[in-house]
Formats: sequence, structure tokens, C-alpha cells
Amino acid sequence: MDIHSYQWGTDVYCGDEICGKLSRVVVDPKRGAVTDLVVEQGVLKKKAWVVSQRHVEQATADGIWLDLSQEELAESQPYRRRVVEEVAPGYSGGSVGGSPTSLGVPDVGAIPMVSHVVHDGVASDEMRVLKQGVMVRDAVEDKTVGKLKQVVVDAESGEIAQLTVQKGLLGEDITLQPTSVLNYDEDRIMVQNVGEPVGTEVREPLMAATGDQPAPSLPLHSRVEQALDEDPRTRDEAIEVVEQNGIVTLMGEVKNVDASHAAQEIAGQQPGVVSVQNGLIVRR
Repeated sequence: MDIHSYQWGTDVYCGDEICGKLSRVVVDPKRGAVTDLVVEQGVLKKKAWVVSQRHVEQATADGIWLDLSQEELAESQPYRRRVVEEVAPGYSGGSVGGSPTSLGVPDVGAIPMVSHVVHDGVASDEMRVLKQGVMVRDAVEDKTVGKLKQVVVDAESGEIAQLTVQKGLLGEDITLQPTSVLNYDEDRIMVQNVGEPVGTEVREPLMAATGDQPAPSLPLHSRVEQALDEDPRTRDEAIEVVEQNGIVTLMGEVKNVDASHAAQEIAGQQPGVVSVQNGLIVRR
């Protein structure tokens, strides 16, 4: 079986030229198959497109080669992630916990709202759009296994053949079979019957860390990610870290406001961080 290996951040080639990086993977949870890739260009002013898996000629850890030109990629379906707020289901208007105010006017309270994520450019709301660092949790033991690192698929059908999960920033890789996946979601993947680590050798850090600080030889965004993984307040949250010239942007969804504040505090404490932009969304 010919396979494609998809790893977030991998360079994407249109012919012999780099035309972007792999930003997200679109999964059909019913078939357990990768249907599309999101190819992203730029750092601050980003542009992204949805590309069908059938346009992939080759995909390895070294790069992903498409049968599209730069111009054809730019004509593909544009991608954008939006958070939409709507009135909570079942709310029909009127008073919500109403009580008289000091002015004698009934306080109707706030209209209950719920938020959900919309992925413009993705064919169906039933698809799951997986980003870098999505958490993988063991449903049986109710604990975090690690972060999704790589998806290996059948090159012809796109069906997922294997998932690689990284345990911590410098931990061992675990290989999971698709049969162990209970469900895919944007911020976490629930699994059971977790496999054994691949090999027994633990990779050494590039430079020994002092105290509780991550190894300083790692890139700044990696040091922030490691600090978030090691802190009990944020280790189970799906937080994406983007860094540019010392400015760290936190993206993703967290369970409560305390986790959002903790993530901002932890990121700001890392050496080399100039400022932190908190783009985290609190789940409702």
C-alpha cells in the first residue's frame, strides 16, 4: 500500500517551488479518512486554501508535493476559521432570571448565547478539521495521551492507517491504530486501547534545562508549548502557539477563563517573549 504521511508545518510544494505549509487536516469521521488539506501561506497576514487529498502526489516528513501550480492553488477554495455566536437552543425570548431594578424596570438578564466554530471552505460541517497539537485523550483512563503529531493514510483512498502521538515535547512517540479512535473533534481525539511507544530510546534534549525552565536551545514557540504542557492548569488544553519576533499569539479553545489567564501568564514568563496576544476562546 502506498502511503502519505501528513505532519503539521511540513512544506508544501507546487512543482519545485514551496507554495505554503500544511496547516490543518480535514477528516471524515464516518470513513476514518483524510479528505482535504489546508495549505497556508504567510505569517501575520495569512492566506489559506482547501486542497483535496487527491491532488497529493507524494507526502513525507520532508515535504508534500501537489499536482497543482501556484496559480491553480490560488484558485482553490479559500479557507477561514470563524467563531460564531448564536442564541442558545430553546430560548424563545422574554425574561431570563428577571428581577426589578432600582429604577423599577424589570431586569430581563442576558440572552443566553452559545458559540461554535465554522470552517469556511470545508465541504461539510460533519468534517473534523484537525490543527497542530490537537490533544489525544484516553477515554478509559480519562487522561491525556499526548498531542497528535502525524497522520499516515492510504495514498489512494485517504483512509487513515496510523496515528502518531507525541508524549510531551521530548517524549516518546506512540503509534495508534485507527480502530482505537472513538471520535475525532477539533480540540481533542478520544481513544481507547492505547498502543505501546515506538522503540524504547528516549530522545535527549538539545541542551540540558536548568530548574523547571525548558531547554533554552529550543525555538521560542516550542519552549512556550512545553511550558503549557508541563503546567497542570493548561496541560489538557488544546492551545496553538504562534511566535513572530518575540510576540506570542495563543490560539485555540480552553475550558474556562482561569485556563485562559493561566496560559497567558505562563507564556509571558518564558525568556524571549516580548508580549502575549491572547486569542483563546472559552468553551461554553
